[in-house]
Amino acid sequence: MADRIQELDRQLQSDPGNQEIKQEWLIERSRVEGPLVLRAVLADRLEWNQCSPGFQDLVIKGVEQQLGPAFSWVRTEIYSCNQVSHRIATFCHLKTKMELNLIPGGSYMQGSRDLEAELEFARRLCPIRGMDFFELEISRSMTVEPMLIGRFPVTFAQWGKAQRKRRGQEWKGHSFPIEKVTWERVQAWLTKIGDGLRLPWAHEWEYACRAGTETRFFWGQEMDPLYCWYYDNSGEETHRVTEHEDYPNAFGLVDMLGNVSEWCQDAYQDWETWYADDYQIVRGGNVSRDAAFCRCANIGIAYPTNNAGHIGFRAALTLPEIS
Repeated sequence: MADRIQELDRQLQSDPGNQEIKQEWLIERSRVEGPLVLRAVLADRLEWNQCSPGFQDLVIKGVEQQLGPAFSWVRTEIYSCNQVSHRIATFCHLKTKMELNLIPGGSYMQGSRDLEAELEFARRLCPIRGMDFFELEISRSMTVEPMLIGRFPVTFAQWGKAQRKRRGQEWKGHSFPIEKVTWERVQAWLTKIGDGLRLPWAHEWEYACRAGTETRFFWGQEMDPLYCWYYDNSGEETHRVTEHEDYPNAFGLVDMLGNVSEWCQDAYQDWETWYADDYQIVRGGNVSRDAAFCRCANIGIAYPTNNAGHIGFRAALTLPEIS
């Protein structure tokens, strides 16, 4: 077996772009070092997409083993949107029944490549609009590690009736996204649930939202109400997260734009802005916002104690380190 690995090493050195050789090399190494060796291909979504389904399943199985008994791999599907496709595994967090998608890592351009064009788009909707937070949408290259992220925003059912009763929160329905929760309460809930669940960082959120696309919205350049609940089509009321289940992005994620804005881990000061107050970043827009606020690049803010309507969240998880 060691001889075969060395032979494949030599072949890779002479032909580093050969995916068949690389996959065989990783499989042979996994027989010696364990299945977690295979996870290297998850670091780049382009490389992930070139792997065969059988090889991908070996990688996913290795991830499931490392996650432990708190999570279960339930299915794998191909999701396509805006001419981008990915084969994505969905895991169930058994304690809450949340579904989280395993998304491959990679690099992308965060923000807006043409701020003037985005401002012009916004002014078509609101002629008196100023720069608002468009200056924060400076384009920059970012790299994201593979991770798990909620397929849907966290719902009332997952948040738990006990939480609602204790806090006197209005119960809207099991499959509606939780809202009117402060950043601080979300942190406490995630700590209580445990199992490594956390909020996504803002650059992770945008990477997950874009899913390999570069357009204004993850589906294209213009608003499409099939994908998004926003001011013009929502009645300014949140909707069940399953209503857009047939219109996910290319990572299989639903309602990344619209319905509820989503808390991120970042404090606003982390973005080197002129704001001195203790704001947290929210992303995605919501049912009371126009289309300009529901763009992939849009960045919003709120105090961590803000419990106003239409702010919810989506859980994320860093993959355990390979020991």
